[in-house]
Amino acid sequence: MYTVYKIVNTLNEKFYIGVHKTNNPNDGYFGSGKAIKEAIKLYGKENFKKEILFITENEQEAYSLEKELTSDFSDRNNYNMRIGGIGGFTVENAKKGYVAAGWTPEMLSENGKRNIKNFTKEELSVNGKKGGYALKGKPKSEAHKKALREAWIKKKMLQ
Repeated sequence: MYTVYKIVNTLNEKFYIGVHKTNNPNDGYFGSGKAIKEAIKLYGKENFKKEILFITENEQEAYSLEKELTSDFSDRNNYNMRIGGIGGFTVENAKKGYVAAGWTPEMLSENGKRNIKNFTKEELSVNGKKGGYALKGKPKSEAHKKALREAWIKKKMLQ
């Protein structure tokens, strides 16, 4: 069975909507999104509540409901980092690919740009929605530059 759930931060009313494949809707699962995980780490799990919105046996129906519920990124009270309806990054979803779900590379790119534009630089650096903005414009130390060079060289030598 698939559950479409909503996790709400009781301190600031921010929320996360997701889909979870489970035999027990009350199994304690609290999402796999980066922003929600960081928020739970920051505020503590006791400050979040989980609501089961829908239960279905059909995977496509569950992801369709999630997509419907996560399509509005103008709401800044949203921990979701992208429109739902695809599922998280799992081996299963990687094999299927985004194209099988009807997403083109252009749609994914536009979705990512839209999500980043809705957040201030402060929000991007705090809640995990970095997208490269957290360190943009900040000077790097010589030690950091050296470490980056060494990692790049090591990566090239392994190829």
